[in-house]
Parts: sequence; structure tokens; C-alpha cells
Amino acid sequence: MDFIAAYIFGRCGGTDFLGDKAYRNHFFELYRARAGYGVFDQEVPWLTGMGRKVGVPLCPGWVDAANAEIREWCWGLCEASVEKKSRGSGTGRDQDESVVWNALVSGLEREAEKGRESVLRPWPQTKLYLSAASELMDHVLAGQETAGLALTYLVWRLSRRLEVQAELQAELLGLKPNMQAAVIDGKRSTEIPDLKQLDNLPVLHAVLIETLRLHAPIPGPQPRQSPCSGGRIGDYVIPGGVRVAALAYTLHRDEDVFPDPESWDHTRWLASHATEDELARRNKQFWAFSSGGRMCVGSNFAMHGKCLFHVACIFLRFVSVFFHQRLLTELTKTQK
Repeated sequence: MDFIAAYIFGRCGGTDFLGDKAYRNHFFELYRARAGYGVFDQEVPWLTGMGRKVGVPLCPGWVDAANAEIREWCWGLCEASVEKKSRGSGTGRDQDESVVWNALVSGLEREAEKGRESVLRPWPQTKLYLSAASELMDHVLAGQETAGLALTYLVWRLSRRLEVQAELQAELLGLKPNMQAAVIDGKRSTEIPDLKQLDNLPVLHAVLIETLRLHAPIPGPQPRQSPCSGGRIGDYVIPGGVRVAALAYTLHRDEDVFPDPESWDHTRWLASHATEDELARRNKQFWAFSSGGRMCVGSNFAMHGKCLFHVACIFLRFVSVFFHQRLLTELTKTQK
């Protein structure tokens, strides 16, 4: 959350869940309280709203209270960005700029100038900041949960495969600089390579994609509605206005495309272990971020900023140091 919020609202306007343990625990309780009840507002909003009006709510009151507090929390982050921009304040550093907030607000302001021609009318004209806050609430909540799930499974998978760790570390050590926590003139170096280099590391890419294939953070249905004119899905004719859905879980376990689909095997994504046709079919059916006009808007950010860089840091800077320290501790105990 601290990472994604800093990108959206700037470091000085983001969150500090790492430093504020009390509020972190409180936020976790709010977030967990909503689990299992999102289906009502998402799937039957009119019925859920009517139930609240007549005093027969489908969701418990404490769920609504948790949602309201999370909305206020997000609105507070947005207000801080508005105030920062109006004052023209900040440190002047790129990391303190509210990158996503500023881009979204600028886009909505341009949309508001279109007047009646705007496809978003009347929201940009009447509730510009509220529209931006609603969009970014999705970003901060989805961004922290999905990346957290992916990183958790990724660390677990790699921790069980020491030979893959060694393979990955060897690849990362080829970067310049290679991200090792070197000590130079008595100070620990924090220099990192150009992040574009991470895009060209086949093992790093393979372990991430294979983890997302087997443990997609959103494996369930991705609903769509067929257009009024209808359409076709394979051999099936779909009438207009019909709700259809596909599941990443199912697509990623197609044995014709992914042999032995329940096995975590990063080599299935390496050119040295698969033909061009096999890689093309696998990439076409990889659906961790969905596809089309409703696909995840943060897919590139998630792949590059959150996962690739985090994995590189974890498995080169920290994990190897941790295991060396553990090994030294166990050796010391044995000698004693």
C-alpha cells in the first residue's frame, strides 16, 4: 500500500503503514470486514440499496461502516493532493509529485471542457474530484491486495526451489550495477540499475509469469455483456445483452496449452525450453490481468514496478543476506 500510494499521491502524500503499526492493524480489520459482502453492492446494487432504505439490509451495519471509513481515508489522501497543488508546495523532487492523481484530474478537466459532448457527462463538470477519488480508491485497494498475493506466492515458490534462486541471482548479478548491497567507503550502496534492464531478464520474467499463471490474484469470473448485435464465442452464437465470463483459473489450466498445469515450472516460459508456437499459445492464453477494454489498467505498473523490482530486491539484496546470517548462527550453535 505504501508503494502504490506513493506512486499515486507522491511519497509525502502517500501512506505510512510500515511505520504506523496501530493504524495498519486497524485498517486490516476494516478491510477484512468487507470480505464476503462485496457481492451484494456489485451484483444486485438496486436490491441492496432498496434493502437499506426499507430497513432490511443485506449487508450488516458494520460492513457499511467499514466501507464508509475506507472511503473517508481515501478521500483524505485526495484532499491532501488538492491542497498540495493549490499551494504549489512540495520538495520539488519527482518522488513527491502526485503522478497519477495529477494525470487523472487533468484528464477529467479536459473532459469537462467538452460540455455536452463529453461521454462522462455530467460527472467531470459537477463532481470532478469525487470522480477522481472514486477511481483511485479502486487503484489503491486493488493495487495493494493483488500485488501482495502475487509476491507472497512468488516468495513461497522460490523459497522451495533453491536451484531457481541461484539461477535468478546469477541473472541479476549480470546487471550493471548489480543491486548487491555493497559497502563503499563505509557506506552501504543504494545504487540500482536502470529498471528497463529488468524487462530483458528471461528467468525473472519466467518465474513471475508462471507464478501468476498458477496463482492468479483474481482467478474468478471476469464478467462481460455481449453487445446488442450479439456475437460468437468459438462455435457458440451469443444473443445480445447476455452476461458471459471467463476465468483465469480455468484458462491457465488448459492441458493442451500448459502440460502438467498444476506444476510450477518456470521453464515453460523460456525460449530454450519451448518452441515459438508453444510460447505464442501460452502468452495468448495468459489472462492474469484480463484483456480488452476492461483489462487491468495497472498491469504494466504491476509487472514492472511492483513485482519485477521487488523480486529483484528480495532475492538479491535481502534473502541471500538473511540465509547467510542464519547459516552463521546455526554454525555457531553447533561449535558451542
